[in-house]
Amino acid sequence: MSVLGTVELDPENAAVARDLALHAALVEAALEVARRFVPPAVMASQQEPIREALAADAAGFVLTYRVEGPVGARPSRDDPTQQEFVLGLRATVDATRVREKLRTLGVLEEHGGRASIVLRVRQSTAEPAGASAEPTAFVDFLTRRLEQEAFVVVDPALRAAGALGSESALELARSLGADLALDVEIRWRERGVSTRLTGGVVEVWARAFRAQDGFEVAFTRFEAPAYHEDPDEAFARALEAVQAQVAENLILQLGLNWQVLAKEDAPVQLRLLNATSLLQVDAIQHTLRNVLGAEQASLVTLAPWVAEIVVRSPLSPGALQERLVATVFDGFRLRPVEVSRRLVELRVEVLPGAQPEPAPPSQHGP
Repeated sequence: MSVLGTVELDPENAAVARDLALHAALVEAALEVARRFVPPAVMASQQEPIREALAADAAGFVLTYRVEGPVGARPSRDDPTQQEFVLGLRATVDATRVREKLRTLGVLEEHGGRASIVLRVRQSTAEPAGASAEPTAFVDFLTRRLEQEAFVVVDPALRAAGALGSESALELARSLGADLALDVEIRWRERGVSTRLTGGVVEVWARAFRAQDGFEVAFTRFEAPAYHEDPDEAFARALEAVQAQVAENLILQLGLNWQVLAKEDAPVQLRLLNATSLLQVDAIQHTLRNVLGAEQASLVTLAPWVAEIVVRSPLSPGALQERLVATVFDGFRLRPVEVSRRLVELRVEVLPGAQPEPAPPSQHGP
């Protein structure tokens, strides 16, 4: 990015004006990146405190720079009777460090809680060398970074149908009720170096789609070479070299685009099968409201072995299922049955040692 650093000239700072303008340009570069993450309304009201906070570490945020553009004194644009020193800069900024700083300031936009993601990683088997190495570390890293940004990464194992099969990321996201499908393809091109060394170039292609209509939300591609005596190790090192770039670029695009594309959905119907006690239903409603942040968790049907709750929540159906299944309640837990854009169906499973209660009488809400 190209930025301009300016400093007012006076007799006291004339000797160091260039250095001051350089620092001002570094701060502007960090602030330009911050604008990608901070909501416009927050930036408008808190720009100067944010600028001051970034100024202390501006040199550490900038990875590389070169002087490019105007350098020297000129009349001030605010007051032509005064002089200012300007310095143009082209800089590359570490967006991860800037975002971490913004997080400590409490000015980041929380976007992830409204988006659940199904991650599907495919590996090209066109090249034999390195094909036996599983990209486990890469998948773990990408999952961890998404979760750190508060996205809900839905576990495909929750799908009631069993094994993954040949479904695409988009089909899998729709079957799990997730908001987004993240399809990652890893390609490995072998390159021989010598009789001892093997290696190649890894390419990572990643696309994210909105599950409801397949609309593309993010796209990125990175590649890196690596070499080693062990081809699997060369493959792993190449993936390690690009994993941060892939994750940060995806997170940036998802953060910018998801809020624009996301629309407020109608409430979700939560159907509980094998519910044997009103206490079970009360415990689930309590968790929905006080743990998962639901705005509404209203019981509308209570019949023998079935209860239905209308839920209005910032979580998508897939994320709602994920969170409820991961929760262990007093004496029971929930197992996934079916999920769609309007329905989450779970089965109540009594834990060993707990005493199941008689089924409740029929009671229908409005």
